[in-house]
Amino acid sequence: MLAIAHEAMSTPTLHHPEHTQEPWQRLESAAVATLSKSGAQRGASAGDADPGVCASLDALHGLAPHWHALLQRCPQASLFDSPTWHLAWWRAFGGDKTPHVLALRDAGRLIGVMPLVHIRDRLRGLPVRVLGSYDNEHASRTGMLVEP
Repeated sequence: MLAIAHEAMSTPTLHHPEHTQEPWQRLESAAVATLSKSGAQRGASAGDADPGVCASLDALHGLAPHWHALLQRCPQASLFDSPTWHLAWWRAFGGDKTPHVLALRDAGRLIGVMPLVHIRDRLRGLPVRVLGSYDNEHASRTGMLVEP
C-alpha cells in the first residue's frame, strides 16, 4: 500500500511545495489517466472519459449493475473483479476503512473500474492517509478492470 502524508502536516520533507494537488489526488489522477489511455486505445478520446469515485457502500451498490455489465464485456475478468465479490469483501473486512472506487465512463457507459481503499493511519507517529488496493489474506487479486 502507498502511505500518503496527511494534509495538516507541516513537515517539509513529506510535502513537496511544487505540487498543487494532495498526493492522493495525484495518485487518483494517474489512475484516471491510465483508465483514460485504455479508452483512447479503444478509439475513444481520452477527453471524453468521465471519471467518478464511489466512496460508500451505497454508491458501490448503485454502481453494481453497471459493473456487472462491464464484467460481461471483459473476457479476462475473474471472480475477484466482480462487484458481488467486492461488496462481500467490504461487508466482511471494511471496518473503519472507506471505499474509494474509481469509475470511468465513456458517453455514460462504464468502461473501467479501479477498486481502492482510503484508510487513516499513523506512520512513525505521524497521521497519514493511505490510498491503495484492499488486498489481504482473503483477497490477493484485486486490480483494475478495463473494457478491452
